[in-house]
Amino acid sequence: MKVAFYIPNKSIKDVNLEHIDLGNPGIGGTEYAMLALAFYLGKMSKYDITLYVSNKLNNYPLNCNVHFVNNLKEVLSQSLANQIRILVVHHSEETMGKNAFQALGKSNISIVLWIHNFLKTKYLTYYNSIDAIKRIVFVGKEFYSLYIDHEAYSKSLYIYNGVSVIEKESISYNSRPNNVTYIGNLIPGKGFHLLAKAWKKVIQEVPDAKLHVIGSGKLYNRNACLGKYGLAEYRYERKFMKYLVDKDGKPLKSVIFHGILGNEKDEVLDVTKVGIPNPTGFSETFGYTAVEMQMRGCLISTKKCPGYLDTVFSNGLLYSNNGQLAHCIVELLKRQSNSYSSMLEFVKKNFEFSKVAIRWENMFDDIVQGKKIIPINVENCTSKGIKIRIFLHKLKIKYPCLKILPTYYYVYSIIVSLFSIATYKQLIRKLL
Repeated sequence: MKVAFYIPNKSIKDVNLEHIDLGNPGIGGTEYAMLALAFYLGKMSKYDITLYVSNKLNNYPLNCNVHFVNNLKEVLSQSLANQIRILVVHHSEETMGKNAFQALGKSNISIVLWIHNFLKTKYLTYYNSIDAIKRIVFVGKEFYSLYIDHEAYSKSLYIYNGVSVIEKESISYNSRPNNVTYIGNLIPGKGFHLLAKAWKKVIQEVPDAKLHVIGSGKLYNRNACLGKYGLAEYRYERKFMKYLVDKDGKPLKSVIFHGILGNEKDEVLDVTKVGIPNPTGFSETFGYTAVEMQMRGCLISTKKCPGYLDTVFSNGLLYSNNGQLAHCIVELLKRQSNSYSSMLEFVKKNFEFSKVAIRWENMFDDIVQGKKIIPINVENCTSKGIKIRIFLHKLKIKYPCLKILPTYYYVYSIIVSLFSIATYKQLIRKLL
């Protein structure tokens, strides 16, 4: 069976993708998830895997056919010519465009829409209306549960992102220095400024603590113009560096910036006690970094949100208030054990590529055989409003005419937006 993936990856430069099975070589999570899944599916003899990519690198996974394209329109045209049976694309500006999939007509190509980011319900309604889209795949259970009271549930399911689990002996927690490590893009949405703000509180409690920062403002855009320290866009860099200098304005010796690292980041994680992925939780639908950190024996502290509710093992600390970050880091640094074997088993059970690829394989088979989706039980999910969403889900199944009602997530988003606007106006009034 011919299966293709469309991966617009113009921002990737100077990265070796040939050994994607060994872990993320230093690219964005969406690109890594798609490339690595394509590699693993390519190892299954029943699939002929094609990659449609926009960057002419020379080192894509060797078991995939690679075609260079400029846009989705070219992808659809080539898919028709190459007799692709299933085409996997991720939710983006291109797929949201009106009539984006019109070129398919009444062809036999089935579209699998892979949702890596939060989306407005109007786009979900649009995707649900397109016959060619046979499945809408969310990357996490808690993330999927946000939309179960939408009519698109009949096309939707969740499959966790995959990771390559390479087992090695872990350094005992007690033997590790008091290292804290952040991995991520140095942009406002990834929340490093919150960790920077909390850091001096941490070293007051644990004076020998070290903060390792893996990432850069160039993670997703290698051409980004950085600030004085070469770390992030200058305005954002100025925002977080004010917390990371001493009284003389010199950078704190307890903070080490590593820049963008590939698999060599594991050398840092192997001697890290506490891992901090995106401290705001903003935009996190899965939490790749949290999984990678736990595989190396790190305990996790970050914001309670859909992605981390799925991916952080029970021995981590998820906070609801950003002001709790420093306290959580200190508590984890003072722990005596990380329950590593249980944590690794949690990762292998849920996220190992060998298992994730089989779930995708089963979904592809169901599409070809014309099977309908069996609704997934989300009773054990804990994200905001889950009981209301489950109630609305069941109500709309029993009374289809109620599908016109807005989703809980849509109403909640409007309320939050209105509250934010009101708060902003109130602040302006105070300033004036």
